[in-house]
Amino acid sequence: MPLTIVNFALLSITASDKIMSFLGLTDTLGFVLVFVPSGFLGVLFGGYILENRIKFPQERELEERKRSPNWTENFENQKDFNERLIRIENAVNPHKRERDGGDML
Repeated sequence: MPLTIVNFALLSITASDKIMSFLGLTDTLGFVLVFVPSGFLGVLFGGYILENRIKFPQERELEERKRSPNWTENFENQKDFNERLIRIENAVNPHKRERDGGDML
């Protein structure tokens, strides 16, 4: 996160001449001190809107499940594989769960 802020600040300083001439400003330091935090807060606000209000990741996953006929089948195969692996592990070493405090899968 800090490198992102530094990168954005350096980008702002680099582009400040063109942006300042476009906006009609004369003070580079004032421009950077206003532009960098406002850009950072804008990105945070946009991320908040996408994550909490629009539910972008969940909707994308639901859409991918609808489009791919193999999606549900792959998850079922993985679940079955994990259950079989746990049964094999318990058959080979029945005391491992008690000693380790549970299964790791």
